Amino acid sequence: MNKQILLGTGGRDRVLSGAKTLYDSVRVTLGPKGRNFIIGKGYSDPVVTHDGVTVANAVSLKDPAKEVGAAFIRKAARQHDKEVGDGTTTTTILTYKLIEGYDSLLLNPMQLASSLREEATKLCDQLKPIDVKDLSKVATISSGDAELGKLIAEAVESVGESGSVLVEPSQALTTELEYVEGFKIDSGYISPYMMTDPKTGRAVYENTTVLVFNSHLNDWSMIKNLLQQKGGSTNMVIIADDIPRDIIANLHTLRKQGAFNCLIIKSPGFGRHRVELLEDICAITGAKLIDNHDQLTPDNLGKIKRIVTDHESSIITGITPTKRIKQLKSEMLNAEGLEKERLNTRIASLGGKIATIHVGGNSEVEVTEKVYRIDDAVYASQAAKEEGILPGGGVAYATLKTSDTPAGKLFKDALVAPLKQLMENAGLDSTAKLKLIKPGIGFDVLNPDKPIKLIDNGIVDPAKVVRLAIKTAASIASQVITMGGLIADEQEKDEN
Repeated sequence: MNKQILLGTGGRDRVLSGAKTLYDSVRVTLGPKGRNFIIGKGYSDPVVTHDGVTVANAVSLKDPAKEVGAAFIRKAARQHDKEVGDGTTTTTILTYKLIEGYDSLLLNPMQLASSLREEATKLCDQLKPIDVKDLSKVATISSGDAELGKLIAEAVESVGESGSVLVEPSQALTTELEYVEGFKIDSGYISPYMMTDPKTGRAVYENTTVLVFNSHLNDWSMIKNLLQQKGGSTNMVIIADDIPRDIIANLHTLRKQGAFNCLIIKSPGFGRHRVELLEDICAITGAKLIDNHDQLTPDNLGKIKRIVTDHESSIITGITPTKRIKQLKSEMLNAEGLEKERLNTRIASLGGKIATIHVGGNSEVEVTEKVYRIDDAVYASQAAKEEGILPGGGVAYATLKTSDTPAGKLFKDALVAPLKQLMENAGLDSTAKLKLIKPGIGFDVLNPDKPIKLIDNGIVDPAKVVRLAIKTAASIASQVITMGGLIADEQEKDEN
């Protein structure tokens, strides 16, 4: 396809137009009175969602130049979602407003980009979070449901720092909470073709064998021989430092033929820490850590009761490794500093608890929408527990003091935008309400008659969400405003 080169304002206008299209799509979902978005899918039922990043991911523009602008705003939402999982709509709004505001400033874009990131740091330094006393308030605000808020808060509190909370669709009519034991690693499947549930982006296997390999697994003949010897289950999890593409392709072929399903996970960690984690996995699965291809025998395989993995992390349920935990506790007696902290983390992980929220409903569409809301609320609750809370309702952003610089002026307009959007989505006059906003004082858009103390009334934002929204918006916007030209595919002409 031919390329088009757009210089100066011509390129900027097209990019900004695309950014605005995505921004306009996402912003209507903000707040308790924000609207749902219906995303049509030709191959399945439509998705109803209140989740900003889900809407952002679904928007695709025909004009390649406009799609570049949309991609930057989408990147902000995705980046924020990856780091904290909640607040993506607010991040989208902040990012767009920073980009849009630059057009009114006749400044050196390179200097402004740097100043924008510095201003973000100064704004974040002003945040004064308080410890959260009731997680259910955070979860209720994020999920939009008081009963779900209580259930989510219970799950997050129960598993503690070393545990994990999973959200899964259920065939039941009600939403239930279940606790299981599990071990989490920061490494997921190496290919999306391995997922078993495209709706959640996860691969889930139960009662399957596991191979833990402490090197590059690159001998296909030995792997094939092991599969033929193994018999029984047609599923296997392989955890290895690296596997060549041709072997992955061979395993995919077996899967397509219905002969064998293989979930491949890259070894977590680096150096000595990587080996320690592999040994921990062996402890909970009964596998032996294999160092060379000659050891690829059924006797060295382990057993996993259940594994849930996505492209970033995996949770393994196996046996409780009592001996391993006892050994690590013994080592911890003589450890100091970082080594002691690392051992403590490993002990907590090996005994970690997993809470699974089984989301039920009257239809698949309802369940899917609920899953998105509960996922966001879990992340929000975890973030609040980690860094505390701030006044919600857009007030934490709107009452920050910006500097008397071009970057400060850009942020000044951007920081009130989330509050204005909350009011707009609730059908309220934001101009009148803004005059009554003070630090910690704002409005409940469900009962907007008079200003209230937001935290006392359970209207809060996790401090981590606020901090990362400001940082992410500044980071993405600073990339866009430095644009002097654009190279993109030629737009296809409509034949009609």
